[in-house]
Amino acid sequence: MKTVYWKAYNHAKTGDHAAMTLALMEIDTKQRKALLSSTHGDNPTTMIHTAAYNGNLECVRELIRLGAPTTVENGYGELPLDCAEECGNAEIIELLSNHS
Repeated sequence: MKTVYWKAYNHAKTGDHAAMTLALMEIDTKQRKALLSSTHGDNPTTMIHTAAYNGNLECVRELIRLGAPTTVENGYGELPLDCAEECGNAEIIELLSNHS
């Protein structure tokens, strides 16, 4: 599952939502929900935090659809919405505001 996480995480970071989704579909729903809800290793952020911070709207949409929580804090005490506000992407801010 660790390999799947990093593969999907890197796609979320770069904005390749199709590849991110394919990677996440390699694991079952229960594992995917757990993976999307937590940070991993030395990385203090979740996948949705990273996608929001990097301005990757389609990744954020897909992560929400797949069950990524929008109210979980990262290791810095930030919500995905806070990361979107740092990025300044109005569409992601609106999307996350509607899912908080």
